[in-house]
Amino acid sequence: IHPDVAILVDYPGFNLRLAKELKKLNIKVIYYVSPQVWAWKESRVRLIKKVVDRMIVLFPFEKEFYAKHGYAVDFVGHPLIDEVRPDKGASEFLKGLGLDDKRLVVALLPGSREKEITRHLPAMLKAVDILKKKIPNLQFMLLKAKNISPDLFAQYTSRMPAGLKVTSDYYNALNASDVCVVASGTATLETGIMGKPMVVIYRTSWLTWLIAKAVIRIPYIALVNIVAGKKAAEELLQHNASPKKIAAALAGLIQNPERARAIRRDLAGLKARLGSPGASHRAAKIILEEI
Repeated sequence: IHPDVAILVDYPGFNLRLAKELKKLNIKVIYYVSPQVWAWKESRVRLIKKVVDRMIVLFPFEKEFYAKHGYAVDFVGHPLIDEVRPDKGASEFLKGLGLDDKRLVVALLPGSREKEITRHLPAMLKAVDILKKKIPNLQFMLLKAKNISPDLFAQYTSRMPAGLKVTSDYYNALNASDVCVVASGTATLETGIMGKPMVVIYRTSWLTWLIAKAVIRIPYIALVNIVAGKKAAEELLQHNASPKKIAAALAGLIQNPERARAIRRDLAGLKARLGSPGASHRAAKIILEEI
């Protein structure tokens, strides 16, 4: 069987090598979800132009980036616009979790990978202890990604502050939260789509951090800031992602309503930049055109 079209999704380390081989076989290549060539390894653009017949991208700035390199791509928007939809009211959700719907809620999103949990959750929990002393009336939710083993979270049970609620109901929890501390990644977009003021943190190994600092060519690492084109959310990275600094940044959002309102305005613009609903449908139409 000789396919007419190959659809490659993300995963550039493997897929760009595969695309080279597919072109040798005269198979048309469609690539969905661009490699992050705008952040690092910009030289990959030359290879993409040679081996990818049609690139479908999620972010408007990617279309602009590729245009500067003389390569036309299709911007379809981000599928999260369709997916990030709570199905419960905030009050109903909070009461079901045993929380007071009249008190402020801080959501903790430590990440969706095991190493992210081990690097971020201890600092977040210590930040909760600091915040509870500073602003006693706060409530806290810990959002556990469904792919994370309960056994991993169990290692932190004894360190979890009293009253902290754990849930895997991501979108209802985000909808019911007032401010969030979020590990850098797709979760910052989900939080941004919900319009929630946030502090973004990220910790990695020192070697990875040094390499990243040397090769990354953009001013922010949080997707929410990259898409917004500005510092919509404070970023606390590596040694700056300490419990004291996390607590101070969150307190700043809670105690400065004007700052929180400004962030919500920025996030409203971010949602518009991610495109209208129907991204996956538009991507499918492009693929059908090529087939």
